[in-house]
Amino acid sequence: MIKQFFSFQTEEPLAPEGIRASSFLLALYVALLPVTTALTGLIGEKSTLSLIAALYLLAALIEQLRHPCPVFKKELLFVYAYFFYSLLSFLWLENKKVDWYLTTFLTAAMMFVIASCRSYGERELKLFFRASLLSLLIVFAAVAANFESAMECRLDVKIIQSMDPNFFGCGLCVNIGMAMAACMEKKKRWMVILAPMLFFVILLTGSRGAMLVGAGMLFCWSLVAIYKKKYFLPIIAILLTYIFYTIFAYCIKKLGQSTLLIDRIDPRTLAEDSGAGRLEIWMAAFNTFLKAGPLRKIFGFGHGGFRAAVNFIAPGYVNPYSSHNMYVNALIEGGVVGLILLLLAFLQIFIFAVKRKNLWGALAVIGFALEGISLDAQIYQVFPWAFIVAALFKGGDDYEILLSPVGDGDRSGLQS
Repeated sequence: MIKQFFSFQTEEPLAPEGIRASSFLLALYVALLPVTTALTGLIGEKSTLSLIAALYLLAALIEQLRHPCPVFKKELLFVYAYFFYSLLSFLWLENKKVDWYLTTFLTAAMMFVIASCRSYGERELKLFFRASLLSLLIVFAAVAANFESAMECRLDVKIIQSMDPNFFGCGLCVNIGMAMAACMEKKKRWMVILAPMLFFVILLTGSRGAMLVGAGMLFCWSLVAIYKKKYFLPIIAILLTYIFYTIFAYCIKKLGQSTLLIDRIDPRTLAEDSGAGRLEIWMAAFNTFLKAGPLRKIFGFGHGGFRAAVNFIAPGYVNPYSSHNMYVNALIEGGVVGLILLLLAFLQIFIFAVKRKNLWGALAVIGFALEGISLDAQIYQVFPWAFIVAALFKGGDDYEILLSPVGDGDRSGLQS
């Protein structure tokens, strides 16, 4: 059993007929993901979402022990190598401390490895899809409840605790990909409206990183739609996005409220504040890398060692600041080896999704890769779900996000 547990898959495991307990827990995790910080406080504190993740891992492990199947896919070798290397690099961290940074990354790695190794039936995959759709309703409800604060300044999402607008905006990449991919199907054309509405939410956050994510995903999706000769879809999406933006800009001006959100979009503002100090942080990190010894350049300072290694004090803060860039973070903590493995992990999971004609998964990986430009460890909670979507779902010739596991041809398994 142990040998089978740690072996590579040579064929797809049989899909279950019903819905397993772990699948319910994963769906609950997905549904709450976009507003996780508002529900749970800062990452690392004991929280509802952390409890759900722990219960999911426990349930999945029990199910795996009862019905063991090979865990690893050969096609995702570099993804596993990146997770393993990042965790291994903790061993050469000078001041070893098990904290939220390590546990969050460990949870993300375990969730992806366990979820991606299993086969899911049509009912379970539909459950994940509907959980992602439910999370959009939660997002719109949260925005509606906090719209007044958005008119005064940036969107301040507060359910139990306030959450950073950057995390809130950037955490929507998988949901945006879901809406864009789903509207490719004839019976889900109406979902083309959801993507522009999400762009409007991102605008309210004032997060320039999230705006980059949304624009990048919209561009890639438009190329796919045009290639599939569905020209009207990107036209509708872009037109609705412009209408929402115009209405918002008019309301801001009419009500005489702060123009902070509009000012943040101005390229001159971005240049003046160096991306909210990010440029200075990245330059300090790069200088640290250049001054490091040969072994540190190759293998890095160890997982979780960015702050101690760079020791850059950002304006307005008294403690060393985080990297605000997943790639800079990988270079400092994992060295050249860590950065290469991260890039190979993204490339491999993206190729895997494209080969399976999984538009949802491909867009989710693109969105997450773009998020990494402006955020670092704080997005590790989105990491497993973005990669799970890329690893699990399939698409047909029209880029449906799922083929029925028991179907044939290009019959979609998500048709209502």
